[in-house]
Amino acid sequence: MKIKLSLVLALLALVLLAFFSKKLFYFRWIGYELIPPTTNILDEKNYVAAGYSFRKTGIPTAWSNLNSYKKIFDEKKITGVIDFNNINLTFNGQEPGLKNRKLFSPLVYVTNTDVGKGQESILLVQPFLDHSFFSGVFYSLWTKNQPTHFADFVVGDFRQGALFLGVLSGFLIFLSAFLLTKKWLVAFFSFFIWSLAPTYVLASRYALIENLLIPLSLLTLIFLIVWQKYQKKLLWLILAGLTTGLALSVKESGLFVLLMGILILIRERLSWKKWLSYLEPSLVIGSSFYLYALWLAPDLWKELFFNQTGRIFFGPLNFLYAVAQIPFEGFPLDGFWLWGLILIPLFFFRKEKITPVLIGFLSYLLVFLIFGGQNYPWYYLPFVPFLVLAGGHELHLLLTKPNLASLLLFFLLPFSTVMFWGRTVYREDNQVGFYRLTLAVFLLAFLWFKLKEINWQKAKGKFPSKLRFLIKIFQFKEGLVFSWSWYAFFGVILYFTYQWGGRSIQYIIANWNHLPELFFFK
Repeated sequence: MKIKLSLVLALLALVLLAFFSKKLFYFRWIGYELIPPTTNILDEKNYVAAGYSFRKTGIPTAWSNLNSYKKIFDEKKITGVIDFNNINLTFNGQEPGLKNRKLFSPLVYVTNTDVGKGQESILLVQPFLDHSFFSGVFYSLWTKNQPTHFADFVVGDFRQGALFLGVLSGFLIFLSAFLLTKKWLVAFFSFFIWSLAPTYVLASRYALIENLLIPLSLLTLIFLIVWQKYQKKLLWLILAGLTTGLALSVKESGLFVLLMGILILIRERLSWKKWLSYLEPSLVIGSSFYLYALWLAPDLWKELFFNQTGRIFFGPLNFLYAVAQIPFEGFPLDGFWLWGLILIPLFFFRKEKITPVLIGFLSYLLVFLIFGGQNYPWYYLPFVPFLVLAGGHELHLLLTKPNLASLLLFFLLPFSTVMFWGRTVYREDNQVGFYRLTLAVFLLAFLWFKLKEINWQKAKGKFPSKLRFLIKIFQFKEGLVFSWSWYAFFGVILYFTYQWGGRSIQYIIANWNHLPELFFFK
């Protein structure tokens, strides 16, 4: 009977998940090809170009601002006619390929293009080895028309890959939350945070490497949780190793997924066979790009390695700089990010442990502090799924074990965010009174719930005789009336959070260049 009930609940949960995924996809999709603008982050189009050219010829071509290419090019005293042929550089009329790869290590070519800010000169390099271009291979799968120039890659095409990853990540967040806690509500709360927090929705539209790292880290987390809590089969360790390897192969910072896996498994006292089941696919797949780069252009790869290690290093200040907001230019101020960052340390001191989530967050924090380099906003994105999972768990605790500090934190950060962008900005009158009234309602609802802790039998004598019938109501099944009143209030709050969250995204997109000046990141 229990098994049948569990199956029914699982089926119902999946139906609801599919329904809300389809419904909320609208907010992820609307205006995705324009907002956020591509002019702030050229990396989107750049990695797509590298991935697309690699798919066609085996040699990646893209734009770079690193001096290593020009340095090696000058040292080799390469002479000949270099030209740009649709997607690659040609040398004396020869098309690039793996068989004649030594002719193309490296080539440099200056071209003029318009990426939205007018004509400007960029340096095309071949082979492009700044970072792994494997994410570009993925995003370029959505390229419909064969490009004839760097500027011809259509944003509306390659960002479809990012939309797909956003939906996939929502499903994986839902699944990992349920596997971790065995609570459907935690899973749905986490899913809704991912799908409605303005910054998370907007940032997930970028065709960036970090947005590919998110589902890979979640898949690894899911496979390890299944192995740890449900089924001790080598298959799950091998699958975790495969996704860890893919994370390593798409970017150096994917090392955090390997570190997360090791820290989760190290408590299990595994045999060497089990360790190898995880580590072997991780390292074999994870080293694929680096071995390819060494084989293709060893001198260039070594020069790029030392060039990257010599970059400006912002260090721990990176993380502190973005405590209040992920610093994407033009993004609206949003309390969900700060809320998640505050929750992470709180969970270290609570009875309700979400250890794998904390390990994942700390693993990326360590790698971030080492590899963070300059203060690029997309470096922060792999933190997001762990903050979302912490937020989903926090909402469940607020529902079942509310405390005043957590309630105020929720009101002041995520709830105030959606209330401002989803309600206040639509109205011309002063909304300070409404804000204060809403805060008062929150506090009164909490105080009403806390009345269940009073010993009503002792307080019976203080009640007028005509009101003593209330004692029986208050005492009924250990204060059930207070609990159900709180659940009803919390349901109403979540309903408005859902409604205002959707309206927030619509308003922000429709008024992107006209947002209130005090309420967006400059």
